Amino acid sequence: VQAALSAPYFQQDVRYRIDVTLNAADKTYHGSEDIRYKNNSPDTLTYIWLHLYPNAYKDESTPFARQQAYYNNPQFHFSKKSERGYLNLKQISSEGNALESHAKEGAIDERKILLNRPLLPGDSLSLHLEFEGKFPIVFSRMGYFNQHYFAASQWYPKVVVYDRDGWHPDSYLNMGEFYGEFADFEVRITLPEYFVIDATGMLCDNPAETARMDSIIRQTERLLSINEKEKREAFITDYLKQRKALHGDTTLKTVCFKAHNVHDFAWFAGPDYMVMRKWQPDSVLTNVLVMPQHVWDWRHVPDYVTKTLDFYGRMVGKFQYPKASVVDGSMAAGGGMEYPMITIISSGSNNWTRMLEMVVMHETGHDWFYGMLGSNERRYPFMDEGFNSFLERKYMEHYYGDHNLTMLDSLLGSWNFLDDMGERQLGQLIYGSLLSTGADQPLIYSTNQFTPTAYSAMSYQKGSFMLYALEYYLGKDVFWNSMHTYFKRWSGKHPRPDDFFNIVSEVSGKDMSWFVEEWVNSTDYCDFTIEGTQTHATPKGFETDVFIRNAGTMQGMPAPVVLITENGDTLCGRWDGLPNHPVHFVHSSPMQTAVVNLHKTIFESDYWNNRTGSPELEFNFLLETPKFDTYQVNFFPYYWYDSFVDKHRPGIGFWSGNPFTNHWFAKGHLFYATGSGNIGYKFNLSNRTPRVIGNYADWYGEVKNDDGLKRISLGSEIHFQDANDYRRQTTLTLKGQRVDLYSTVYSDTAVFEKANYNNLSAALTFSGSAMLTWWNAALSTEYNAGADINFGKISAAFSYHYRFGKSYSLSVRAYSGAVFGDQVPSQELVYTGGGVDPKHESFAISRQGTYAPLHTFYYATGMAMPGFSDTQNPWRRGKAGSALSVDLKLGYLPTIYGSAGWIAEHVNAYSKALVLFETGVKLNVGSTQLVFPLYINRPAPGEKALDIRFKFSSNIQFKLGSLQ
Repeated sequence: VQAALSAPYFQQDVRYRIDVTLNAADKTYHGSEDIRYKNNSPDTLTYIWLHLYPNAYKDESTPFARQQAYYNNPQFHFSKKSERGYLNLKQISSEGNALESHAKEGAIDERKILLNRPLLPGDSLSLHLEFEGKFPIVFSRMGYFNQHYFAASQWYPKVVVYDRDGWHPDSYLNMGEFYGEFADFEVRITLPEYFVIDATGMLCDNPAETARMDSIIRQTERLLSINEKEKREAFITDYLKQRKALHGDTTLKTVCFKAHNVHDFAWFAGPDYMVMRKWQPDSVLTNVLVMPQHVWDWRHVPDYVTKTLDFYGRMVGKFQYPKASVVDGSMAAGGGMEYPMITIISSGSNNWTRMLEMVVMHETGHDWFYGMLGSNERRYPFMDEGFNSFLERKYMEHYYGDHNLTMLDSLLGSWNFLDDMGERQLGQLIYGSLLSTGADQPLIYSTNQFTPTAYSAMSYQKGSFMLYALEYYLGKDVFWNSMHTYFKRWSGKHPRPDDFFNIVSEVSGKDMSWFVEEWVNSTDYCDFTIEGTQTHATPKGFETDVFIRNAGTMQGMPAPVVLITENGDTLCGRWDGLPNHPVHFVHSSPMQTAVVNLHKTIFESDYWNNRTGSPELEFNFLLETPKFDTYQVNFFPYYWYDSFVDKHRPGIGFWSGNPFTNHWFAKGHLFYATGSGNIGYKFNLSNRTPRVIGNYADWYGEVKNDDGLKRISLGSEIHFQDANDYRRQTTLTLKGQRVDLYSTVYSDTAVFEKANYNNLSAALTFSGSAMLTWWNAALSTEYNAGADINFGKISAAFSYHYRFGKSYSLSVRAYSGAVFGDQVPSQELVYTGGGVDPKHESFAISRQGTYAPLHTFYYATGMAMPGFSDTQNPWRRGKAGSALSVDLKLGYLPTIYGSAGWIAEHVNAYSKALVLFETGVKLNVGSTQLVFPLYINRPAPGEKALDIRFKFSSNIQFKLGSLQ
């Protein structure tokens, strides 16, 4: 029987003895491995699975490569064969008998070993493996970096876990971590003598290696004793010169590390590491392997480990390993990655955030949630990432208060006017933003079910918010008693979510099924609001009932409620989560206000409706750090310059609300023009409604008067997307506008004329992407009417981009548009050069004068034929037109493009349409594209067909709220 789905808890016993030799020059290694495997399950086993994780980097057939394609990440696809890695089994035997093995279908990084005899319950066997492998460049976690440094993680043939749920031959993935059997390791590593190395486990007795490490530690201490930056830099230069003299030395050394009851083994090595060493309380060793140029910035890292061991030890359970080391390295998968007793950190350091401390603490904290509590993070990522993020935030709040992540005074000094951001606030922004778009997914999902954006927001952010809510629901004493019991009972084992929540039920005496269903199994969320209050006087004062409602989808979640009286008393109560169950207060002076969830203890989608009266307001002059829980009104100086009419435009700008979730978000400006005496303004208000229509809808209204145009707009963008597939999107845009272009002095009169009309429009946009391609299709229609204006417009556009090499791509764009009617303002016609912005909806530096290089056409829209954008060209516009453009990018050469199209004076005059053609080259410089139309078949008067022409366009985009 190979399934253990209904079996009681058991845990297999595994022991490894590995000998491995590194060939640093060609990035390969070879070795042998002896495994002692005891079957503690109630099942008879006829095969054993092994992870051969480095094979994930072997070719593009692997689950890792397929995942990279799904994430639209082409790095591995375009990598060279020499940059990839592998792990080959050269020999597999048991008790002297060769064993047959087979790779998992579609996953060469998983291998099934067929046993030569059944392994009965309680019986043991020995496996002997001979293997050879190659380090890839760092595509994810394992590999080599800076040519000479090695991150040996998931590097050896590793026994797959067999537990209550059966075998787990889960292939290596970039998103989603690892599940391993607890085991004892004895690992002997042979590598260049001058390399500095640390690993999971403790170094076996080795006087020569100890002396080498002590020498480097002393040099590191000398470097740290130098206060002058210039002298430190000179010391580092000298140290690196000494180390470089050793590079290429062929003398080898063998070091041995032993580790007990860990579920993984990693080692890290490089030639020039310096080492900080600290013996922590209870004789826990910390080695910090750090690049010489980072030593000063990392000088506090050993103390960060001290604080982590102390804090997690008190809050969860005592650290049970003899070592907690940190390595300065490279990791494409993120800022840090944990392994038992050792972690690698790729985050930089600066003096205005606590990011380095946070990452060191978070990764060291994984020694609890992933290390000692060895849950299956691939299947239940929140049990590691969510639990650890919760403790991480508790740590930061304990040591640094609520605003604990940034230190903006260090960055801006006396000029700082921004509030520092806290970890919990950042988490609210990340999870809240995803929730507001309806793209959140259930917390119980496995890592391969999450979209890339949802993985972090759910596993890390919602996972931690779930525990904050649980702490409130249970009370601090019961919650932390449950956490201690959980650690004590499951340390060194493989807990599942039900194991944790069963302990919570046991300790608290509460049925937790409703909590698990709401917080873990669904996408429900809270939105507490005060429905009303009822107060009556009594002989002793007042009694007030506060009525609470959860306007979110989650029901049954209690919430803290406070009542504040006019004399300053604050009374605390607890809503039981049931409708029509008010919170009752007895107080001596009249009520001033009542607030639910005052300290944001429980995550909500909206905190602005949590109090009687108006929401909590915050007024700021100059910009402020956006907040998720306070309605901010931010004022700041506004300035613009118009060289030919208004001259200087000083004024005041503002934004308010939440720009991340577009929740009652307002922005705008008001200015006075010194040259003309005009007053201009622009005000926009938008709000998002998730899950009402589609995933979400952004509704907005806007009024503006500047650049000679008045406009009133009402509209909505409705977004449709499968929450489980982030690569396909559909957007429906509906808009109604009143447009009055009352002055053309600000605009190019070769294109614009005065016009006053109403507009109704609808547009449907479809977009999709894959690793090497993206496409976009748009259909739009509109109707316009005014006193002397009556016309309609339709258009269709399609863009396709295909990347067929690292620096090679093909882009195709097709467009067709038509205008129906005789009373059409010139700016509403179809233009060959590109799209015209007839209603001034897009940002432009200027539409007239010296500072107007883009005053007329948007070369990426409309017919998109920049060679015909000259306003002197008589064939530049009509009422109907179509164009097809092709861009070919060949390596580092300029992009070659060609466009063909036609333009007609009327929609029914196709027979008289003019055929247009152009070709040239394009150069991309950052977000700016330089366009050289070298040949056009119908040049403007006085021009040549073959000539050097120059245009340019900018693709700088900034979106705040619903409008660009």
